[in-house]
Amino acid sequence: MKGSRKVGRTAGRKAGSAGAGGVRKPDAIVAAKAARTVDEIVQAWNAVRDNGQTAFLTLCERVYRDIFDRDAAAMLGSRRTTNPKYADLLSRAGHDLGVTRADVFDLVRFAGWDRTVGGNFWKHLKPEQKKALLPLGEHKAMLEGAQHAVEFDLNPKQIGAWVHERRRKAGGKPRRRRFTAKTVETLCATINDLFGDPAALEKLDEIADALEPAARARLARSMAEAARRLLEAAARVARE
Repeated sequence: MKGSRKVGRTAGRKAGSAGAGGVRKPDAIVAAKAARTVDEIVQAWNAVRDNGQTAFLTLCERVYRDIFDRDAAAMLGSRRTTNPKYADLLSRAGHDLGVTRADVFDLVRFAGWDRTVGGNFWKHLKPEQKKALLPLGEHKAMLEGAQHAVEFDLNPKQIGAWVHERRRKAGGKPRRRRFTAKTVETLCATINDLFGDPAALEKLDEIADALEPAARARLARSMAEAARRLLEAAARVARE
């Protein structure tokens, strides 16, 4: 029984430390530590002057380790947008961090894919060659691109041309559609499928993250205008 009372008293003290004032204290400590981490990343990034390969890779490693806690998947998916340290880093771009929001997004995307793709061909490439493959946005395609780049000894510009051609072929040639009820229904189904797809919405998050505030607002206005016009057209069709 004595042992039970001792345990009870200890538990009570621990519970008390997590009471009214104790709940906020750990949160404050975590927040302060996160802010210091971002401060250090900002200082390190601003200290980079030569923009060389070693400095870039060092920044990638620090962001991967200290901002995303070594979670490459979180650097590429929608969870990135819920990371408070990433949000803090992004908000400093163009202010105390002397790069743009797009630069932050590009580095995070590169670091995430660099730790996701793997393979001997990918490892053989230099950062600028890897960056040229990022628009492919898909693991298998990047592996294929890395192999092609190594086998043909392509420079970043040549890789970019290959990526552009591959994406063009994959998308097919645009065709002119007749404006009929069927084409309108098909177009609306495409829009519904696109914006109802979680993967597409994650991609939209990536696009928005990479934009400057003015460009992001412009895109939002464009989407809102398209939605307004679609609703007006739907009202015309529905009229009796």
